[in-house]
Amino acid sequence: MKNALSRLHQMVDAVEPSNTRRASTPLSLTEPFDSAQGDKDPTPSSLTSDADVEGLLGSWAADCGLSMKYLLEQSVRMKNNERFSFLIHSYQCSFVAMLDRVGQYQRVPHKAFLQPVYQLLVSSLMDCLRQLEVRYRSYFDVEEKAADISREQLRVGLAPRWEVLVVRFQQRGVEAELVKVMSGFWEHFSDHEQTDWRSFHDLAYVEELVERLEDWVEGHYGDATEALVLELLSLNFNTTDFIAYCMKDILRKAEDAVSPKDKIEKLCRYRHELYYLPVKTQLVYSSKRPVIRMLLDSWLRDEIGLLESRFSLLTTGTSSAKMVWEEDKIDTVFTVAQLAVWLRGAFEVGIFPGENIERLCRKLALLFRTKCQEHISPGSIQTKAYTITEKTKEVVNGYIIKMFNQIKGY
Repeated sequence: MKNALSRLHQMVDAVEPSNTRRASTPLSLTEPFDSAQGDKDPTPSSLTSDADVEGLLGSWAADCGLSMKYLLEQSVRMKNNERFSFLIHSYQCSFVAMLDRVGQYQRVPHKAFLQPVYQLLVSSLMDCLRQLEVRYRSYFDVEEKAADISREQLRVGLAPRWEVLVVRFQQRGVEAELVKVMSGFWEHFSDHEQTDWRSFHDLAYVEELVERLEDWVEGHYGDATEALVLELLSLNFNTTDFIAYCMKDILRKAEDAVSPKDKIEKLCRYRHELYYLPVKTQLVYSSKRPVIRMLLDSWLRDEIGLLESRFSLLTTGTSSAKMVWEEDKIDTVFTVAQLAVWLRGAFEVGIFPGENIERLCRKLALLFRTKCQEHISPGSIQTKAYTITEKTKEVVNGYIIKMFNQIKGY
C-alpha cells in the first residue's frame, strides 16, 4: 500500500501559489481507509493476518510524526503564506477526517490486542492537531469541524465536573429556571444524537466555561442568580435559552416601574451596566450568533424605542431635550387662553423670578393639557397671553377669587 502521507506531500507540492481552494473534503491522508479494489471498502480488519493489521495501524501512527516534520520543513522553505496556509488547512482537515474514520472502525468489534494500536493512532493524530494549533496558530482554522472523538473525550472528561457544578448552583440558591437553562445546555452538548457542527472553537469554549464557572462558584457570595447571570454574560454565553431567559428577566424587573418614564429609565440603566460589564474571555459559545451583550443591547434599544413611541415622547425643542410623558401631564379646567392669562399674571407679579415669558410658555405647554387640546403649542400660549377677551378675564378672575377665599380660610 502506497504511503498516504507521501501522496499528500506530492499533491500539495503540485499546488500553484495562486490556488486558493480550501480543503473542504478530506485529502489523501485518509486513503489507507479507502477502497483500492473497485467497489470494496476494506477495513483494517479485512487484511489477511493480525500481524498485517497491527503493522498497518502502527505505520500510520509513525507517519503522523513524519507529517509534522514535513510541515516544519515547509514552514522554512515556503515563501508564499497563502500556499502554506492552504497546506496547514489541508493537513488539519485530513487529520480530523482520519480521526473520524478511525473512530468508526474502533467501534467495530475487533480482537482485543488491536485496541491499544487504535489508541496509539488516535493519540498520534490528536497530538498532531494540537501541534498544528500551537505552532501554526495564525493558519489554524478554529472554526473548522473538530473530530467527533475530540468532542466525546471532552464530554467524558467534563461530565463529572458539570454534575458537581449543577449541585453547587442549587446549593447556592440559583433560581430553578436558570439551573434548567444550564442543564439544557449540557444535555444538548452531550447528546450523541446531535449532529450539529462542533468546531475547535466550540470545544475550547465549553472547556473554558466549565473552568470559569468552577472558579465562580467557589468564590461568589451574595445573590447567586443575579451574579451567575452577570458571569455568563461576561463569558459570552449566547445560547438561545439563556438569551430568552435574560430578556424575560429584564422585563420582569422593569414591571415594578411606577410610570413609563420610570420603566425606560430602568431599561436604560440596565443597558448602561451591560455596556460596561467586563469581558472575561475572547471566546463565544456560538460564533454564528452575535455576542450576547450586543444582541441584548439591540433588543433593549428596540424596547426603549417602542415605549417612547407608545407614550408619545415630547421634547422642549432645546438641546437638553427634556422628556414628559402623556400620562405625566396635568389636566386643567382652563382653556389655552385662560391658562395663558393666568401664566402672564403670575409672571408679572413676580411669582417666577429669573424666568422670561417665552421660556415659561414652553415649559407650561409640556406640563399641561386641556379638555379640548392634548398638545399645547408654546407659541399659542404666548400669543393668547397678550390677546385677552373680557370673558377669559372673568373666568380666570373667578378661579383666583375662589383660591383667595380658600387660602384665607386656612
